[in-house]
Amino acid sequence: DISDYFSKVFRTIDPARFDDPGFVGSENSDAGQTLRKILDRGFELIENHLSEQPELHAQMLTSMANSYRGLSDFGRAESLLKESLLIRQRLLGDSAAETIETKYHIARLANDIGEYETAELAYRSIINTAQKLDPPLPLFLADVQYHLAWLLFFQPLSIEPVHEDPEKVLESIRLFAKVIQTRESLLPANDRSLGLAYAGMAAAEANLPERSEAAAISRGKAMSILKDSGQETLLGSFMLDYRRAEELRYNHAEPDEVAPLYIQLRERLVKYSGTRNPIYIAHLWNMAEYYNAIGRVNDAEATVEKIRKTVKDLTYVRSAPINVNSLQRYAEVLARFDPSKALTVANEAMTYARERPVVNRPFIEPLEKLLASLRSDTAQ
Repeated sequence: DISDYFSKVFRTIDPARFDDPGFVGSENSDAGQTLRKILDRGFELIENHLSEQPELHAQMLTSMANSYRGLSDFGRAESLLKESLLIRQRLLGDSAAETIETKYHIARLANDIGEYETAELAYRSIINTAQKLDPPLPLFLADVQYHLAWLLFFQPLSIEPVHEDPEKVLESIRLFAKVIQTRESLLPANDRSLGLAYAGMAAAEANLPERSEAAAISRGKAMSILKDSGQETLLGSFMLDYRRAEELRYNHAEPDEVAPLYIQLRERLVKYSGTRNPIYIAHLWNMAEYYNAIGRVNDAEATVEKIRKTVKDLTYVRSAPINVNSLQRYAEVLARFDPSKALTVANEAMTYARERPVVNRPFIEPLEKLLASLRSDTAQ
C-alpha cells in the first residue's frame, strides 16, 4: 500500500546513520539535490493522499523528517516532526507509544543541533514515560538510554568539555550497561546496535584513567561485533580513534604523530557524512586550534577559512555555540593586526549568534563589546 511504498522510499534515500549520535548530513552534491526533490515530491503526495488518514499521515511525516535530517535540513525536519507530534497528541494522547516516539525524534534533533540541555531533559522525560508503557517497548527504551548515555559525555557543539565531569561519565557507563543488557537479551549476537553500544561504553570508559583496561575490552567487543555484522560504521571506529588522537595530543606527542591522525579523521568524516554536518565543523575547529597551538599558523587560518565558507548556508550549524564562540575568538586574534577583517568575522559571529540567542546567550554581550571596539578602530 501507499505507506509501505513511502516507507521503502524514505529508507532507501535516507543518508543518515541514525544510531550514530551527531553523525548526520551528506554532501551538497547533485545526488543530494536529487534526494531532496524526491522528498519534496513525497511530501506533496502524502499531503494529498493521506489527509484523511491522520495516524498514517503522522507516521509518514516522522519518516520524512528523519530523511530531511539526514540531509542536514534541520529546519524542515523540525517542522515535520512538530506536525506529526500535534496529530499524535490529538489522536492518541500524550502518553501513547507513537507520541513518545515522535518526542524522541524531536529530542534527537535538538541533540544534533547542539541544544544539549533541551535534549537531555527530553530524553529523561521520555525514559520515565517509556518505562510505564504497557506493553513495554524494551528496545525503544534502550535506544533512548543509548542516546542519553552518549550526550552525557559527548557534546561536540558545546564549549565546555563535559567528558571531564566524572559523575556524568559514570552515569553514562551505567546507561550503556543497561543498553547492552537489553540488546544482548533481545537481539542477535552480531547485531550492529549491540556493537555500537559497546563502542559507546568504550568511549565513555576511556575518559576515566581507572577504567582504561575495561575500555580496551569494550573496544575489542565493539569492533568484533561491528565487523561480524558487516556494518563497521563511522561511529564504531571514529569515536574510538578520535579518543586516541586526543590522548596523544594532550600527552604532548609530536605534531608529526598527531596532525596526520586529525587529517585522517577529517577525511573519514567527509567520506561518511559529508561536509554539511555539525560534527565535521566541530572537528575542523579542533584542528584549527591544534594547528595554531603548534605554530602552523597558515594551516590554522586555511582551516578557519574553510569553516567560514562551509557554514554560510547551514543555519543550525553556523549558529551552534562552538562556531559562534570560535569565530569570536578568531576575531579577537585578528583584531591585533587586521581590524578590518576582524570586524567582518565578528559581524558573522553576531549574526549567527542572534539566529539562536538562547544557546548563544553567553557570547552576545562580549561580541557587542568587541564589535564596538573594532568599529572604533576601523573608523580612525
